[in-house]
Amino acid sequence: MTTTTTASTKARPRFNFANMRKEGDDTVGTFSPAEGLPSAQLSMASSARTPKPLEICIYLRDQEGCHMMLDSGRMTTTNELSLLMAEHLLLPLAEAHQIFGLWLCSPILELQLKPHHQPFKLRKQWSDLIDRYTNCTDEQMERDEPVLYYQRNAFYHKEDEKKLSNENIINYLFIEAKQNFLIARYPCSEDDTFTLAAILVRIVNGSCDINNHNPNMLKNSLTEYLPVHYCKKKWTLLGRPTEQKLFERFKELCADEPSMTTSVLHRHFLQICWTFPFYGAVYFQGQIERPAGGMKLRDNPDRNVHVAITRNGITLIDILKTEILLSLNYDELSWEFTEPTSQRLSCLPCLWLEFDMEQSDGSVLNKILQVFSKQAVMMNAMIEASVEQMNKKDNDLEVDLGSPEPQEAQTCGSESLMKKTKAIVCKQDSLCLSTYCNEGKLVPNPPKPQFSIRNSLRALSTKRSSSPPSQQRL
Repeated sequence: MTTTTTASTKARPRFNFANMRKEGDDTVGTFSPAEGLPSAQLSMASSARTPKPLEICIYLRDQEGCHMMLDSGRMTTTNELSLLMAEHLLLPLAEAHQIFGLWLCSPILELQLKPHHQPFKLRKQWSDLIDRYTNCTDEQMERDEPVLYYQRNAFYHKEDEKKLSNENIINYLFIEAKQNFLIARYPCSEDDTFTLAAILVRIVNGSCDINNHNPNMLKNSLTEYLPVHYCKKKWTLLGRPTEQKLFERFKELCADEPSMTTSVLHRHFLQICWTFPFYGAVYFQGQIERPAGGMKLRDNPDRNVHVAITRNGITLIDILKTEILLSLNYDELSWEFTEPTSQRLSCLPCLWLEFDMEQSDGSVLNKILQVFSKQAVMMNAMIEASVEQMNKKDNDLEVDLGSPEPQEAQTCGSESLMKKTKAIVCKQDSLCLSTYCNEGKLVPNPPKPQFSIRNSLRALSTKRSSSPPSQQRL
């Protein structure tokens, strides 16, 4: 297939995808989200006409686009587009095929495409997918426009990534990690946040020169180095503390490593990101119940969360506060996916997470959390696929080691009876958890004192009416 490429651009992409589908193509993305769609929406009549050439634009995560002219037009597959992108970016084809993939993304929904998919056909299904897997309004659905991205494969193992030596590949992995950091998808500690930001300052401005560099140089560019919620700090008489702190960290970085090259800085940035349990995750949207109690001005709405799922585990992130609520490896949890019953069709599908937690007195209790989401079926499919790969890798390792007696592979999931360990991170006060003891009996959670403005005013009014009138001052 002959293909021509033009210069890169950073304009917002707009796709004119074909109104075509492939018969029997009942999966979309790594997670088969289109499974179960009406067959009439998935079928198409085969066409004998020669496909027309088509110009498209595939984007990297920094919004730099690569324009391509496709001779196969709308029939071009994901695999063919991935190969063309690897050639265009001068990446080694064998490695790039494992490390990167094509994604169809919008602010509402993100899907990784399989090699045989034809993105132009999937675009026609986008409204159906948005309606089925999100809670967006008709107006949001009408405005939503998917974009083709070339980015990290969700199933590429982090341990393999650490062994990479190709600077070009590391550069594109850095670009993606940088964007995720800046849009607050990496809820890391303040120390890690300023270290990552200092690396970005160093890449842009070079080594610190005390004669030319000062905190004022960051005054109008904080959003290029820090997540948005860090850029909203208030000013003081000494300036903005965020700028001062970032500049000090920048000076420390330059003093420790004065001759660090850009490629080394890229790897240094990634090395910090590799320590995050959510690095390389697929982000799904969900909601969880808030625990009862505390100050209540009105009924507590559900808490919106990102469910970040990787090959190794699952992390729940509070979207509003940008903080981790729960993080578990697959060998620390069991899970189950349930759909609403016919009597409760208005309810959302649910992903149940079960894990053990050690209490302050040394006892271990079983905790269960419900995550409600139309994307719960995709979460379940992603977890199943990840666990299947983990078990396959464990089996291959046993064979390589020549184990004397073949043993049945240990599986993770709702049917496993494995011994679960303590959760990596769990903010119990922010989660509505059901608690069970080892005998399977429900343990009631200790009640929290409830406070509401209405009840407080009512109590104050009652107190005043029941108290004797005060003596009039003479």
